[in-house]
Amino acid sequence: MNKLFLIRVLPVLIPFVICTLGGCDMDISKYNVTVVETGVKFKEDFVMANTVYNPMKNKDETLPKFRTHIIKDQSKFDEVFTAFPQIDFKKEMILIYVYTCYYNGRPHKIQSVELDGKILKIDVKLKKQGLVVGDMSSPMHRFLVIKMDSLDIKTVKFEVFE
Repeated sequence: MNKLFLIRVLPVLIPFVICTLGGCDMDISKYNVTVVETGVKFKEDFVMANTVYNPMKNKDETLPKFRTHIIKDQSKFDEVFTAFPQIDFKKEMILIYVYTCYYNGRPHKIQSVELDGKILKIDVKLKKQGLVVGDMSSPMHRFLVIKMDSLDIKTVKFEVFE
């Protein structure tokens, strides 16, 4: 009985303990991570240039399944947005994740943020609204926009869970 318990519990417990004791930096509030869902308007050229694979619409398998952008300065910002809530690039940056989504009515909720050197990993959950049944839609091109403290990163990796 004890061996079976250890075989099932240790693989889950060890990563939890390591991250809890400081092996992973997963504190969302530490970086002031905020999902920006209102007040954002993209330039049409940017939207068109960031098409991703969609099995129902374009069926072009050469397109990437997702795209990510890190915006840390005004010049890049001006290439992407026509409207955005206030941002101070001396202290903040914008992350954009473009992907195909089947649950377009669900808001994004940040689950965890992990900084590993120059790589930032963000786990996101699509939050159900109440007792939702049957809210799946035809796949759509969706933009996740995050505003957060500026970090010295080269890569951002997103994982979106339903």
